[in-house]
Amino acid sequence: MKQFLFLLSVIGLTLAVAFFDKKAPIPVGIELHTNPNEIRALEPALNDSLDRVLAFYAQKHQLTFNGPQHIIFSQDTTFIGEKYYALSRPHVSRKNANYFARNNCNADQTISGVITLKVMVLCISPVDTITPAWIYQNTAEIDATLAHEIMHSIQNKLTAETAGGIKGNRPAGPIWMAEGTANYMARDFQGAMVQKRMEFERVFARAQGADKSIDALQHSPPFGDFEYYGVSHLAAFLLIERFGVPAMFQYWENIGQGYNWNNSFSRAFLMPMSDFEQQFDTLRRDRNAAWDWMTAEKADT
Repeated sequence: MKQFLFLLSVIGLTLAVAFFDKKAPIPVGIELHTNPNEIRALEPALNDSLDRVLAFYAQKHQLTFNGPQHIIFSQDTTFIGEKYYALSRPHVSRKNANYFARNNCNADQTISGVITLKVMVLCISPVDTITPAWIYQNTAEIDATLAHEIMHSIQNKLTAETAGGIKGNRPAGPIWMAEGTANYMARDFQGAMVQKRMEFERVFARAQGADKSIDALQHSPPFGDFEYYGVSHLAAFLLIERFGVPAMFQYWENIGQGYNWNNSFSRAFLMPMSDFEQQFDTLRRDRNAAWDWMTAEKADT
């Protein structure tokens, strides 16, 4: 997956249980920002991607995403910095906005996804050449990155995240949970869960390079190292596949209702968070034990 700087604040999303009209336009509360000096096809491509991602969350998970939300999609770090500054002030200085843009547009990644405050940035690698063919070849990458970032927006809304969550003990819960569930939902959007065993093997293998426990990935983990996304993904994968996607959403809702991390976790997953973290340190190294735990009955917990 991508390098994600996960600093969430109030972004004022409205989520509601509703039926989704496949012919409905992109919600007026979601504003797209592309550079007019770049290829014109970027904005319609992002519109189409957003339409597919919104349909996924609405049809499969009964979540209607109505905004307001700003999404910047560009390769131009100067444009990203200026637009990010304009949308984020007075919380962000121009200097910090420009640094943010330069720091999060990664030449090694086709698209880098970031959310901070009310702004989502999808930054195209500065070494790529943007053409209609590039857009066509990277449509799946655009979709998956957007699905991941919108999951962060959903977490933010359900937990009533505020600017205070940027520092220290985040109200929205541990970073491993936030990033792991966003990775899971992006892969679910891509259809990976149709072949669950194959996806499990992929996620399990990807988690083997990480040397830290998820307990150490709670507040400010080194997510510049991609293996920590892998171990976070595996932890979320096991939880969601055992207890279900509704339990995962219930976890975030519990936090929004004022429960702390541990109580929210226990109410959603029927076990203390500390117990899961301890078990996971064994499960992450034993493929068969992880699969057996994941597919066990809930009542056995």
